[in-house]
Amino acid sequence: MIAGGKFEPAGFAAPLGQKDIRLALAAAEALNVPMPLASLLRDRFLTLLAHGGENLDWSAIGQLAARDAGLVKD
Repeated sequence: MIAGGKFEPAGFAAPLGQKDIRLALAAAEALNVPMPLASLLRDRFLTLLAHGGENLDWSAIGQLAARDAGLVKD
């Protein structure tokens, strides 16, 4: 999906991925376990959702790097 740039229809919608990352971070915090990559993923999901990605597959976070580099327009 990432290579093809086809993020709809969503097999696993971005809001569900964001929820799972949020739950993982909450569990890690309760156990005092750092999860720096999960924190990065949380931020990427929030960025995707802020740009209207509610109906996209979670793999659309892969497109954010290209967008950040100016290779893809909103």
